[in-house]
Amino acid sequence: MQIQRSPGGSLFPYYYKNGELFCLHFGGYFSDEEKLIAIMKAEETFLLRGHLTLGIWIDFYDTKLTDRVVEALIEMLKQIRPKTTRLGIVGCSLMARWKINRWVQKRMHFYPCR
Repeated sequence: MQIQRSPGGSLFPYYYKNGELFCLHFGGYFSDEEKLIAIMKAEETFLLRGHLTLGIWIDFYDTKLTDRVVEALIEMLKQIRPKTTRLGIVGCSLMARWKINRWVQKRMHFYPCR
């Protein structure tokens, strides 16, 4: 398979421990909700075009997770769920992780992130 770049600049697929991941770099957006939500939609479209089912790794370093951003994340995760085998989220506070886990459990019936 040829390595490509996703709209967020990540290598696709990203090879890690004898497997493939789709890395979503949502870090570094600070408080820019509009730009972050736009890149989330672009990444969703990019992933849905492919035929692979992958583990998803999301990083939120230096990004403020407001309710609007978390809601957009949940909507994106709902859409890409058929392409997702595992989900890992890093780079957010304990409070943000709790909020994401709570919303994911309510709306998607996923297991919580650890």
